Amino acid sequence: MSLEMIVQLQEARLALPLLDREQRKVLMSRVVCELDALREDVLWKVKPGKCFWLDNLVAIVSASTHEIASMSDGEFQHLLTELEKLVATLDGLGPKPKLTTQTFH
Repeated sequence: MSLEMIVQLQEARLALPLLDREQRKVLMSRVVCELDALREDVLWKVKPGKCFWLDNLVAIVSASTHEIASMSDGEFQHLLTELEKLVATLDGLGPKPKLTTQTFH
């Protein structure tokens, strides 16, 4: 799902002038859900005390969606860029699908 979130963030940056406050809030809610999922899927082996930065970020974004939705286009675009980088980085830390090799005789 991370790739889907990355695409949504990229599309939101392109359509930024057309996004209203409600659409921005919905997008931030999706980002929070994605970060929570990545926390569970990718960083599940890490002790909770070691991931407090991500937990804090999720809590702050969750509590600030109204303020975030009211940001100027430039500020919001910068936030989307940084969130895209974070999602891509966390996704890159996750387990990779195993490739099966076939031997032809």
